[in-house]
Amino acid sequence: MTVAHSIADTLKGSLGHFWRQDSVNGNAGDGSERISGILQLTTDGALELAGLESNPEEAFFRDDDTPRVNPAYILGSTDNGGVFLSGTSEVRSSVTIGGSKASTRHFRCRSLVIDVDISSVQNGYIEEVSAHWHGIGRWAGMRTTSEEADRGQDGRLRGVSIKLSLVPTSSVTIDADDTELELGSTWLITGPSDSRLVSAPLSFTVTPSQPRQVEQVTQTLSQVQDLLNVAFQGFVAASSGTVILHDPDDGDMKRRDLWNQELMQTPSGATPPKSMSETPLFYLDDIGDLAGISRWLTLHDEHPRLVRPVAAPFRIGRSYAETLLIDIGTAIDYWRGAKKGQAPWAGEKFQPLAVANSLGKSFEDWVGDREKWANHFWYHYNGLKHFIPNYNFDANAVHRLALSGMTSVTCVALLEASGGQDTAITRALTGHRWASRGGALREWLDSAPVKPV
Repeated sequence: MTVAHSIADTLKGSLGHFWRQDSVNGNAGDGSERISGILQLTTDGALELAGLESNPEEAFFRDDDTPRVNPAYILGSTDNGGVFLSGTSEVRSSVTIGGSKASTRHFRCRSLVIDVDISSVQNGYIEEVSAHWHGIGRWAGMRTTSEEADRGQDGRLRGVSIKLSLVPTSSVTIDADDTELELGSTWLITGPSDSRLVSAPLSFTVTPSQPRQVEQVTQTLSQVQDLLNVAFQGFVAASSGTVILHDPDDGDMKRRDLWNQELMQTPSGATPPKSMSETPLFYLDDIGDLAGISRWLTLHDEHPRLVRPVAAPFRIGRSYAETLLIDIGTAIDYWRGAKKGQAPWAGEKFQPLAVANSLGKSFEDWVGDREKWANHFWYHYNGLKHFIPNYNFDANAVHRLALSGMTSVTCVALLEASGGQDTAITRALTGHRWASRGGALREWLDSAPVKPV
């Protein structure tokens, strides 16, 4: 009988034997290097395989100038079942001859798949990856649960019924290679009859047109996660995931549990949303549902210099206001240049005013005086970026301009994802998250000169 294991148990520490595969088409055996050791999650949230050097004497005389080749993937037979590790890199080693200290090898791994029959793994490719998120049902306009209260004539609660439902799935083709992105749901019930645990998250599934490596596919889910992060203004960690390994002999296409560091581990410096029940910055419907996500992914790939300052703060944490203002100013300069000759608003030579004009009346109402804002923003951007002897640094101004610049570039990205419709940016600028930010900015601009001196 096959015993199911859990991601949590595996991450706590799994002893075993591991086979390093230097080719994507390798499998356990075939002369692949075997490492004995322990796989566990470190205190900094990374998954590390710490093993013993199989031949320390040989390693001691190895040429240290030889370029180190990272494994394509690693297979392991552990006390918590078979594992598949990808996104692997050797981070350090320690070779000792004599004495009481052991020679060791250390590998960092970005993805873990459990309950794998390693003898059947023929290569390092996968057919499909899914990531599950709790708390995004309202954002996506989908409900996976419904509740009904049973009350007596006295009004007292007698019982509660909870119904789980799989929502109708929807999908979209997201690139020229016919990769498919699907939005659906999954659910799981665990625990004894008097202590049921119900989990019913929404799921995003990526199915490439041909088998690929895990990290090549999870990159798409990471970009979807960036959109969720912007919507909830914090790092929205995926709660779980599954993967189908590429196995031509597996007719059942079995899904196995997946852990992925980028999707499921909150990075150091990043913070989660205050509450997943709080009203998001915008809803999925505001950008056109899955078509909007497809446009967001295209923007992510084609214009990373615009998207990065919008998405990165939710992955790496907020930087100093001065750094943020420079990053945003660079994105504004880039975006106006990228749209020159393509959009009427890009005919305006003053970069921040051009971008502000592209956002229409919603941003004008939010910022107050677009031209005045542009003058102050560009003055401090250039003053911080270049050596200007007469530059008058103002910490309060830099703080307000950095936040307003972040708002403007986020609106640009949402407008692109929305296909030019302003529903998302109107909701964002008038919602509780940013409305007060705009009021404070307008009050400050009213007291500032038309042009900074």
